[in-house]
Amino acid sequence: MAVTQTTDTPSTNFCTFNTLNKGSGATFQNGNTKVSLDNNCLAQAGMPIPTSGKYYFECLCVSGFNNQVQMIGVMPITSSSGVIDHDHVQAGSTPQLGVFFVTHDGNKVIDNTETSYGSAIGGISFGSGANSPNRTVQVAIDADNGTIWFGDNNTWFNSATAGEIAAGTTTNSAETGRDYSVAHFPTVACTSTTSPVFDFNFGATDFAYTP
Repeated sequence: MAVTQTTDTPSTNFCTFNTLNKGSGATFQNGNTKVSLDNNCLAQAGMPIPTSGKYYFECLCVSGFNNQVQMIGVMPITSSSGVIDHDHVQAGSTPQLGVFFVTHDGNKVIDNTETSYGSAIGGISFGSGANSPNRTVQVAIDADNGTIWFGDNNTWFNSATAGEIAAGTTTNSAETGRDYSVAHFPTVACTSTTSPVFDFNFGATDFAYTP
């Protein structure tokens, strides 16, 4: 059988999800890069976005996606204990802090405020049943400008382009001006009971699309 192998070294170390910093309903597979979430739950990766430079990661939406709130983005640790828990995503609500893309309607959530931004992944209007979209959500971050963009299968939302992102043009971003000197971690969250499965790639294997 085929085996996927990645190599970590002291100077080249790839991000994975943190087993100590997740809701009790989060489970991990594939070396802690594949995440399944229970109802009203979130999980964070173990490495924060660096304070300067440009960064990119992808998330394949595998299964369990419906018309409830399922989100991909970045978020600081907000609890006094330094560990997140179910209290950070209550039924029907959104994370208290951070920037997220909502898969079922394309909205963005910035520090618990949801507004229009893009479109549902794959342009699908999700019904009440579980769906398997197999769409790749892209996340690009320019930490120098505090800017973040989201895309779906190589189409960037809000009419942004790869050239704009590479140049640091902030006009069509989801948000700009965020302070990444405050550690923000790649994060997934959901308020549904369908146990969505997210498969992340932080660069340990080839990306689906060119960063």
